[in-house]
Amino acid sequence: MIALNGLRDGLDPESPEYGDVIKKITGYLRDSSDPEVRARAADYLGETGDAVVLDALREALNDPHETVRVAARRAIERLKKAQRPLKDNYGTLICGRDLFRPKKIRTREGQFVVCRVCGHSKFLEDGVKEVVGIIGDAEYSWRQEDRLFISMWDEKTKNARNADIDTLWITEADDLNYGWAIDAVYQKLQNDVTRAKPISEIPVIIKGVPELSEEEIEILQNFGGIKNGI
Repeated sequence: MIALNGLRDGLDPESPEYGDVIKKITGYLRDSSDPEVRARAADYLGETGDAVVLDALREALNDPHETVRVAARRAIERLKKAQRPLKDNYGTLICGRDLFRPKKIRTREGQFVVCRVCGHSKFLEDGVKEVVGIIGDAEYSWRQEDRLFISMWDEKTKNARNADIDTLWITEADDLNYGWAIDAVYQKLQNDVTRAKPISEIPVIIKGVPELSEEEIEILQNFGGIKNGI
């Protein structure tokens, strides 16, 4: 019990150990031979308000000891309470950690909203109506009112990122290999088979006068049309 109690302080979503702590507490819930430890673990998981623990709590509803079952039901009710604002703002939610939109999962205990990739609900932020992906010189703030701007390409590491973007901006940048960047971002998005919005519905806006070749324009034509922006 002492070891389990020591994990409670790690249930801060801002902590880099948050995910590992949840896994360890879930292990106590599933594997401990002591029903008091299992019940305490269920309570701790409920305190997170994070629906990523839902499966473990649902399993605990069938625990042979009533104290554990009661704790699991209590914890699920706490999750449901934490879900209310997420359901109310579902259309503007984005996972602040992984930058993906949410999905809804339906269970006997009700409907829950989680990030479609990481499965957490704790990192979901509301108020984002448009997510703009940027290839080029990202001279934009991370968040401007209801718009979120994301750099889709890291020129130093030559890595593309995946995210649930609504629009793709191509901006002017010095010393950027647009062909490499555009193709890498396209492949990254294309390989995400669970994406709700297909690439063909993501418009491309050319900002300024970036030097793009015919081959690069051809790749961009796989998106939802190309427009020139200010």
